[in-house]
Formats: sequence, structure tokens, C-alpha cells
Amino acid sequence: MILCYSLCGVLVMIGKSNEPLYKVRIYKDNRILITLHNFNSFQSIGPIPSTRNTTTPILTPKYMSYKDYKRLLNYTHRKLWERDFDQSKCVFITLTLDKDLDYSTLLKEFHRFYVYVKRKFGKLEYIRAIELQEKNLRYHIHLVIQFQEYPTLINKSIIENLWGLGICDFQPVTKIRGVLQYLTIIKDHHIQKENPHFTYFLRGSKLISTSQNFGVQIDSDSYRDDYVTADHLKFILDYHFDKFFDNKGEFVRVDEHQFYNLIRL
Repeated sequence: MILCYSLCGVLVMIGKSNEPLYKVRIYKDNRILITLHNFNSFQSIGPIPSTRNTTTPILTPKYMSYKDYKRLLNYTHRKLWERDFDQSKCVFITLTLDKDLDYSTLLKEFHRFYVYVKRKFGKLEYIRAIELQEKNLRYHIHLVIQFQEYPTLINKSIIENLWGLGICDFQPVTKIRGVLQYLTIIKDHHIQKENPHFTYFLRGSKLISTSQNFGVQIDSDSYRDDYVTADHLKFILDYHFDKFFDNKGEFVRVDEHQFYNLIRL
């Protein structure tokens, strides 16, 4: 299990002890990464049991599975977690559609939009996430663009004219980590209600894409590793989960890796 969250403050160094210690990575911007377990502490004595309810209808593999959807979002978030961004040069854009488009047509339209924006404002990097409207399951796109220099003449009207397919939202980025968190969390309405083992996205859909140089890979000088006891860890988690759920703290993200203790099944 991996916990990622932002923290304002400093961790106290823990002295030597016989207690098990947990590794805490603290970044310069006060983010923290805690790895609780990266292994299965129980020995496997047989195949992993199926978790699928046998009463659930099996569909043809037309749609992306929930498992692949979750894996894609978690992978993208972990990759972006290790990169730095100049948010003063970033904008957050939402591109909506006035009418339904299929997936392949949507990709072509996005590429056209990308070319138009690049011609008008110069070289740029981006992350693009395809999502579905909650009410009608129509596609829309969330997009973070990072310019080499923030354009002085850019606004909602210009973006809508370049897109030309629907209403757009446009705003400067003030908390880049919060935006990236939003783009990579599971949306419940993306999961099929009648069969939660599948999403409404077509199998193989590239829901999230980043340009090659979106963000800069951090180096070893950008973080330090400390170790805390179980009691200290519990205090940290309780404190920040409470703040997060009370809307008074930065996001707390849990990426789980499930395993089975077959001896106890």
C-alpha cells in the first residue's frame, strides 16, 4: 500500500529502536510518500481465487476492465509524482462536445486542436485525460497545457474558437498537484452499474496521455528519506486523513495492492 499526500511541517528524526520502522520520503515542496508494504507477507499455497461473482454476466471483451482502468490511473499518478512542474506557465482546460463523437473521431479532433494551439502560442507540453459526462456519458477532455512562456493573450473565447465543438472552461493553474490528482482518480460513473468489472470505455482506449517532456524528472536532491515508528506513522495518517476529509488539508491518496492469505481462506 502506498500513501501520497502533502504535508506542511517537518518530521522528527526517530532514534534507534527495536520497533519496526516505516520509510517516509519527504520532498522539497512538502509532499510525502509512504510505502507501507511492497511484498506479500504470507506464503501462497495455491492459485489466487476468483473474485468475480458467478451471477455477474460475462460480457465480450469490448470494454476496458475496471482493473485495467484503475491500473492506468495509478501508474500515471506515480509517474507524475516524481516530476516537477512550473505551474506559473500552465493552464487547465476542459473541452466539451455539443454532439456525440466516437472515440477515434475524438482523438483526431484533439490532435487538430493541439496543432492549432501550438501554431498560435508556440511550443507546449501537456497531459490530456478523456472522461465521460456523468448524465449522458458523452466524452469530454480535461487538459493541462504547460507553455514555454505563458501567453499574454489567451482566454476562454480563444480556446472555444480553436476547439469549435462545444463549450470550454479555461483557468490558470494554482495547485498543479491537485489538478493531477483529479485527473488520475477513479470516477464512479465510469464504471458500468450492471457489471462493475467493466468500464464504459472501449478496451484499449488511451484515456490519459502526456507529451514527452511534460514536467521535469526530479533528482535525489529534491527529497530525503526518514524512518518513523508505527505510533508516529499512525499519528501522521490520522492527522492528515482527518484534515483531508474535513476539507482543510491537501489530498491524501491511497494506492492499494491486494494480496490473499490463502492459509486463512
